[in-house]
Amino acid sequence: GMGMQARRLLGDVQAAVAAHCAQAGGDVLVTYASDEAARLWSDGAAARAELPALARAERYCVGVARALQDPTAAYAALGADVLLLPLHAAQRCVDARALRAVVERAFVDVVNRVGVDVNASHARALLPFVSGLGPRKAHALAARVGARALEARSDLVVRRLCTRTVFVNCASFLRVRAAADVLDDTRVHPEDYDLARKMALDALDIEDDDDDARRRRRDGPSRHVADLMRRAPDKLDELDLARYAAELARLLGVHKLETLKFIRRELQHPHADPRAPFAPPDAAHVLHMLTGETVGASLRDDGSCLVAGTVVRVQPRFAIVQLDSGLEGFVGVASIADHRVEAASDELAPGQPVAAVVTRIDLERLSVDLSLRRSDIAAACALADAAPAADAYFDADAEARLRERARARQHASAARTRHIPHPLFKPLGARDAEHYLAARP
Repeated sequence: GMGMQARRLLGDVQAAVAAHCAQAGGDVLVTYASDEAARLWSDGAAARAELPALARAERYCVGVARALQDPTAAYAALGADVLLLPLHAAQRCVDARALRAVVERAFVDVVNRVGVDVNASHARALLPFVSGLGPRKAHALAARVGARALEARSDLVVRRLCTRTVFVNCASFLRVRAAADVLDDTRVHPEDYDLARKMALDALDIEDDDDDARRRRRDGPSRHVADLMRRAPDKLDELDLARYAAELARLLGVHKLETLKFIRRELQHPHADPRAPFAPPDAAHVLHMLTGETVGASLRDDGSCLVAGTVVRVQPRFAIVQLDSGLEGFVGVASIADHRVEAASDELAPGQPVAAVVTRIDLERLSVDLSLRRSDIAAACALADAAPAADAYFDADAEARLRERARARQHASAARTRHIPHPLFKPLGARDAEHYLAARP
C-alpha cells in the first residue's frame, strides 16, 4: 500500500528495471500510481469473483496496474463505491443521489468519447455507460459474449448477442481490436462504412474496377482504408467533401456533410483520445499519494499549520519527528525552544510526542522543516483562530437578507407573547397549563 516506505520500493524497482534494460535494451518507465481505486476494488466481491486464485495483496497489485493503464475502467469497476473516494472537497455537502447522477454523467461522457474494447473483460464495467445500452442491456450483452471474443462488430448481430436496434444505437462506441476490418476499431458507424471505403478509394486515386473488387473480397472490404490510414491519411484533405455531400443529397436525399467530416477526422486520427496524455505525478501529487497531505490545504508553510508527531531520532544538532501521516520533519536545534538549547537531547527524546509548526515544505525530499518553539505555536494558534478569508463566491447580500428575515420572525414571535409583570405569571399555553395545574393541590 501507499506510505513513505513505498519510496524505498520505488528505488529497488528502478534499480532492477535499469539492470534489465541495460542487458535487454529498451526503456521502461517506473513511476508512482494512485491506489485509491485498487484499495476499494481488491476487497470487493467482484475482484474476488474475477480473480479467485489471487490473494488480497495480489488483487491490489492488479488493481493498481489497471488504474494506471485504463483508469476509466478501473473506477467504473467500483460501482457505487466510487462515491467513497474523495472526488471533491465539498462532496459531503451534496445529496448522494445528485452526486451519483453527476458522476454517472461524467462516465457516460468519457466512455462514449474513447469507446469500449468489448473483448477486454476488465473493461466490461464500462458497458452500462455506452449510449444505447444502459445497465440491463449491458449486463445481458456481457453475459452473452462470455469468453468467446468478437471478431467483428457484425458478430453482435450474427451471433444474436443483441437486437438490430440496439446494434444500430451502440455499435460505433464498441471497439473490436485487431479486427479483420480496420473500421471495427474506429468510431465510424457500420452504416457509414461504405462512405469511408469510397473516400479511401478516391483519396488514393484507385479505380473501383472488377480486379480491385476481387482483391477486396480476398483481403477484406476495408483494405484500402487500412492502406490510407497507415501510409497517407493526409490525402483525405484533398477531397471536396461538400461536393460529396451534395451528390449524396441529390441521389439519396440524405445530408451527410458532417458525417463525411467526422469520417475524415476518424481515419486521420483513429479513436483519438480527448483526455490529457499520461504524465508521471509531480512531487506534490506524490506527497499526497504517500501521506494523504495536500500542499496548500492540510500542509502549509505560512506559519499557520499545526501538526502532531513523535520524535523518532535525536542527534546533537537536530531531531527527526514523524508526523501522524508518516511524513518526516526536521527540527534544527535552534527551532526546539525559545531559549538557547545546546543539544537536542537536552529537550527531546525518542518516542516523545510533540506539537509543531510547519515552516518549510521540501517536495524534492518529501519532508518538512518544523519548529517546536512556543512562540511559533502560539502564533499559529492565533492564525487558526482568526476569521477565515471570505469566499469569493459567498453571497453576503443573501446572508444579510436571511438574517434580517430571521430577526423579523423573532420580533414577531416576541410580540405575540403576553408578558404580565407579576411574580406568579407563567407564559403557558392551554395544554401546558393543564399539566402544570394537574400537579397542584
